[in-house]
Amino acid sequence: MKYRMRKKSLFTLFLFFYLNVLGFAEIGWWSDETTHIFQTGSTYQSQTSFLPYSFSVQSQYVFDKNQFKLKNGINIGKDAFDFFIKANYTPSIYPGVYFGITETAHIFVYNDSFTDIDIFSGFIFLLNLPKYFSFETDFNYFTKTSFIKSISSPLSSTGVACSMLFSLKIPALMDFHLRLASYSDFYYMLFFSPVFSLGIDVHLSEIMSFCADFSVRYTDFLTLSAHFDSFEARTFVRVKI
Repeated sequence: MKYRMRKKSLFTLFLFFYLNVLGFAEIGWWSDETTHIFQTGSTYQSQTSFLPYSFSVQSQYVFDKNQFKLKNGINIGKDAFDFFIKANYTPSIYPGVYFGITETAHIFVYNDSFTDIDIFSGFIFLLNLPKYFSFETDFNYFTKTSFIKSISSPLSSTGVACSMLFSLKIPALMDFHLRLASYSDFYYMLFFSPVFSLGIDVHLSEIMSFCADFSVRYTDFLTLSAHFDSFEARTFVRVKI
């Protein structure tokens, strides 16, 4: 009962804050412009992680209407796979400034041994100067449910998750990204196991880019036992239509 009351109170506080921000802004609710983004590539990660594989293949699709973005992807490795779907709705409260809500669902399946299901709900803020710079941050409340074959009842836990993404843009050439987060598209740990990422997008044409990013992960970061968990390198090709 206490858990349900805390969850309801947190959601009410978020909703109150969101509606008050929108109440004092000139809102751009929707855009007619649509972009489709496809990307595919491969990932390598060190064996120090809890994940059961070193190499995996990833594919993602993004439906982007400026204020509304729907993103989903699949990651396939040895004896395991992930799938996630994420929706952001961020009305523009000022030219180049967006604030809204974000929802994410993720599932990780390892052989027939266990399954993890993660559900995120939160708020997202975006500052975008299209030719030069962008900053994005989100804060989420989430639940993790684990189904383990050797245990009859599922295990559940709750927590918070957040991320910050800085992007520096060199028009028609490349973008640089720096991200600090407690999760990534296919990596969902309890708070606070941070992921530090550095990425680059090289624009081969107006619609195609070659992309790479490099990440390091830590566990128990806010305690004296903080230690390095894993290293990850991704390369992929992105196409915008």
